Amino acid sequence: MNDKILDTSSAKYVSFGNEVWEPSREPKNPVAAFASSLNYLVPPSKKKTPISVTLWILTDVTTPEGHAFLLNALEFLQESSTHSRIAFIPTDDKVSTFKTSLLEAFTDNDMKKALSLLRDQKHDSSSSGTVKREEKVELFLKLTGFPKDGKGLVVNGRIIGPLSQDETFDVGDWALVEKFSYDSCAKHFGKFLESTHTLVLVLLFCAKGSLPSNILNFGFNDFFICSCFFQTKIQKLELETHQ
Repeated sequence: MNDKILDTSSAKYVSFGNEVWEPSREPKNPVAAFASSLNYLVPPSKKKTPISVTLWILTDVTTPEGHAFLLNALEFLQESSTHSRIAFIPTDDKVSTFKTSLLEAFTDNDMKKALSLLRDQKHDSSSSGTVKREEKVELFLKLTGFPKDGKGLVVNGRIIGPLSQDETFDVGDWALVEKFSYDSCAKHFGKFLESTHTLVLVLLFCAKGSLPSNILNFGFNDFFICSCFFQTKIQKLELETHQ
């Protein structure tokens, strides 16, 4: 499993397009529109820590393998993560009270509820039918190559998967995902992570798969000037704020 995390020689990345993400308007790029609608879990103890690693967990939690995949990710987030936030993207079209309750926990950023649901071995994850997924979810799965009921992750725009059902991620694997993603890209923007605007910029930069060679020498204005290729409005807002 370490090879899939550390080997980026053939890595694939999500394409977010070049639009500005505005709270009042959905981006035209379908992946950006999907990404901007996701809900995240961030443990209360980490809310004051700059977040720079965005993890999307794609799985079918009504299966034992998918259930364990997400549970281990949240155990890691709760116990040892220092930089991450996690969103859950169901890859199945099953209807279940369990899955609905889990998604509500993400909407409310309720880590305690999400972990309680996943740790409770008595929950009923059986399906009561199927429902057509939202069009933007269907399109995202198609564009990223995830099949129905597939399993995998996207970390700062880098796609790892689809994984086979017998491939597991324990808490240590999730820690390696965070450390590698942080060290290879996100940490270079750490001093700019005091606002939601810059968190989005870090996600978009890292999803490009490479960094400007002189990024470590960037000053505040240089960072936003470089980002203006796809974030001109945010650049203007931040520069005006800090003048």
